[in-house]
Amino acid sequence: MANMDSARKGALPGWLGGALVCVTAWAVILHYYFFHEPWAQGLFFNMVNGIAGPYHFNDWIVSGRDLLFLGLGILAMLVAFVWSAPRILNRWEGWRTRLLVLLTAFGGGVGLAAVLWAMRIRPNFGWGGAAWVWYGVGAALILALGFFPSRNGFAWGRHGLLFVLGLAAGRGVEPLAWSPVLWAMIGWLGLCLWTGWWLLDWWDGFMPRGAAVATAFVLGVTVCGLLTEGLAMAGLFRRWPIVIGGMALLAGIGAVRHVRRRRSFHGVHTVDPELLRRQVLQEVARRYQASMIGPHGWSERVIWWTACFFTAMITALTFYHGMGYAETYWDSLILYLGYARMTFLEEGFPFKAVAQVGIGLGANYPHLYPTLVATGPALAGTWDAIGGQMAAPLAGVLSCVLAYHTVLYLTRRPVTAMVATLAFRALPFGIYYSIYASDYAYAILFAMAIIYLGVLYMDTASPAYLIAQTFMCAGASHINYLMLAMWGVWATTIFLTHCRRGVLAGHIRDRRRASGRSSLFMCQAQRGEFDEAGEIVYDDALMYLEDYPRPGLRDLLSANWFWGMTTAGLLMASTWYVRNQVLTGNPVYSFFSEFLGGIRINPEVLESARVEWMQNGGGMGNIAHALPDVGYRDLTVWHKLRYGPWYFYGASTAWRYQPILYALVVPGMLAMLWVSLAKMWARLRWREDDLDSPAPSWGTRLGGWLADPLGGLETWERAGLLGFVLVGGFLTYHIAMADFYLYQILPAMAAFPIFYAWGMGFTDRPGLRELMAAAVVATAVGSGLPVALMGGKVSSPAPLVALHHPGMTDDEVLMGCYDTEWRFLPDGSKVTMFADVNRICAGKPLLTHENRHVLYDPSIPLVHLDDWETQALWGRPAEDVVRGLKAMGIEYYLYIPNEDKHAVNARLGMKELIRDGWLAPVLEWNGEGKTGPGSRVLYRWAK
Repeated sequence: MANMDSARKGALPGWLGGALVCVTAWAVILHYYFFHEPWAQGLFFNMVNGIAGPYHFNDWIVSGRDLLFLGLGILAMLVAFVWSAPRILNRWEGWRTRLLVLLTAFGGGVGLAAVLWAMRIRPNFGWGGAAWVWYGVGAALILALGFFPSRNGFAWGRHGLLFVLGLAAGRGVEPLAWSPVLWAMIGWLGLCLWTGWWLLDWWDGFMPRGAAVATAFVLGVTVCGLLTEGLAMAGLFRRWPIVIGGMALLAGIGAVRHVRRRRSFHGVHTVDPELLRRQVLQEVARRYQASMIGPHGWSERVIWWTACFFTAMITALTFYHGMGYAETYWDSLILYLGYARMTFLEEGFPFKAVAQVGIGLGANYPHLYPTLVATGPALAGTWDAIGGQMAAPLAGVLSCVLAYHTVLYLTRRPVTAMVATLAFRALPFGIYYSIYASDYAYAILFAMAIIYLGVLYMDTASPAYLIAQTFMCAGASHINYLMLAMWGVWATTIFLTHCRRGVLAGHIRDRRRASGRSSLFMCQAQRGEFDEAGEIVYDDALMYLEDYPRPGLRDLLSANWFWGMTTAGLLMASTWYVRNQVLTGNPVYSFFSEFLGGIRINPEVLESARVEWMQNGGGMGNIAHALPDVGYRDLTVWHKLRYGPWYFYGASTAWRYQPILYALVVPGMLAMLWVSLAKMWARLRWREDDLDSPAPSWGTRLGGWLADPLGGLETWERAGLLGFVLVGGFLTYHIAMADFYLYQILPAMAAFPIFYAWGMGFTDRPGLRELMAAAVVATAVGSGLPVALMGGKVSSPAPLVALHHPGMTDDEVLMGCYDTEWRFLPDGSKVTMFADVNRICAGKPLLTHENRHVLYDPSIPLVHLDDWETQALWGRPAEDVVRGLKAMGIEYYLYIPNEDKHAVNARLGMKELIRDGWLAPVLEWNGEGKTGPGSRVLYRWAK
């Protein structure tokens, strides 16, 4: 496979291409640092001024300076262990050495715990009772793991586990305080990983271990998610059906895997096909590892470790904020956690079909993520959101792993792959959605896995990768409606792979005979005809290593296995859409209702919802605010195309993608297009290589190009085109159909690492390479790190309040995020609106536009002003409205200011009822004891 050097050869002379990319990157970064005032003051300024502040641990205050020294001490301990452990293991063998290394890991945790105790950073718990059970289990694990071979892929994970156990034994953390839901969720995710790992074994595809783990996880979440989704549809979403179903699924996949592994390997019939399979895969791994380039010299090593450090730091902060603090993201409180809690409580999907803002629409979106969130509580028998809060940062980590291996496969350069991973990790929008408990972290993960498998398939044409990609597209269809676009990526992958002249197995054999070599790989898998070296030659197995057979597009489309695979994938993808069609009359309820129909859809409500989304959203529709003579309804596609570059670069919301988008992504995308188009144009030109041959006509040249339009493009260029299709598709959707929210196009991030690598490939020269790597680190320090430090869940009274106050209570987090939704008590303390409403309205329906369901007691049914039942009361006389609401059991009405943005809410006439004395205020919240405009008010019937 060609690397980046051959891909850019001849595209631009010498240093020119690299200099252009590097200068562009630094120009954008410096402009943002010094001249883009909202960005600098909103991110970098807050980080610099807040990171040195005091940190509060259980009523003890630690200065930022002391904490910095603690961090440096921990880093020194980790570096010492990472440096010394493999050297000890490589020098001596035996159980004594392994035990020494394991005790070193355990002792490191104890040492860190001692430092925390010395600084009075500690929880309050004792040594007695059930704590001894935990420490006994930890000691047993230490002894058991100590006698496993140390040179395997699980070695560092084992050492990390022992470090944590040592921290626990040193009383630095309290493991027993972990929610049982968290343990149940970890167990279920482990089952997903196991299931996906066995599925990968079906298809005999080679991947490095890290990429294989991430890919197996995505496959497992797909298959296990379809299982739990089916149980929820059937009303069987509880512990034992899930356990029995999961075990049966794993057993079935294991049985089929066992049978398949006993069959021939790629058509080679041997006495021991498993031995042949294992040796071939080992040879593939050896050749792949031997193809790596560098890092060479001290500068590349410094670059690699610097990028690794900042990537790890940002990732650790996503777990800190994601799992350490209550969820405040509005959509999570409505749907991702709110609907998950409903599913857990009702032991199945609650049915609600009404095109109403909030849960009325979300109840019929695909539910792979909410079902995953609800599985942990269903297994544990109690509700807790911690499983969902862990799942999002975990998806972020696995996305980074796949980003690294995608670039590594294309470039064979670990330094380039690590720097590209840092750029991917540091994108501010991506960091936020690795913290929030939402399905967009999984949308990014699935898109990243689909792109990675697409790259492997374009390079090898091995059916293993296409089958896995098809299954993932089916799983992506259950994340949200927009992820149906992954089927377009799937089709593009097939076109880019097979839109070239086919290479069949017979052609490869003839080529080898003509070159005088019959084999490149030999193994002793069975008795039979031996060569001079006493080893058996297998030509068919060789094709798995190099010179892969590759059918043309027509041959692929006539293959039975292809259509069987496609049919299975489409059937897996369709289950939720069939459910919607049966229950709501619209497979993508309630969108495209003018064509697809659907029940309980009021066009007036949908139009009003569009206005509310416009006021709350941050998409390109906000361009209308910058054009005084153009309203939102007058905004055209031309306006968006014309002012879109400014919007992404200079608008107040540009920090979500900047400066990474214009400094790193766009230059790499332009470089990719330049090289690809230059190669395509070169095929149309005629070069006079033979003076005796006449120049072919343009018609002849054009015909040859049309017969093989992508001929001459290497995997590098094809990968870039695949990424371009992904980004272009989502951007086209945003511009033409849904310009409210930018987060809807977050899956396009999956293509960014390829474009990062294209830009860095042009600067792969001494001097330029270091400057480009420094540019990536500058973007990470200036944009990604501040966002990771702030976290996004709580920003009041200071941007870094979540960092300075570990262990904030849920009420403190809600006050810091929704700082207008609390009030003072007579004793001077504060209480949130949610706590008051839960106390007053427990067990009674509540009329409101408020839709953050998960914050309210489940005994309180929230009845919305635009629900289907309340729509029947719109425009009726006041007496009829009151009579109808009381008949629904409604005693309280909660007003929130956001209600006024949804114009149809006024149709119920609640303001008129308040004016005429039908309702009287009970409590009012507006923060700092203030009342008046903007207040949240709870009303009760006065007569």
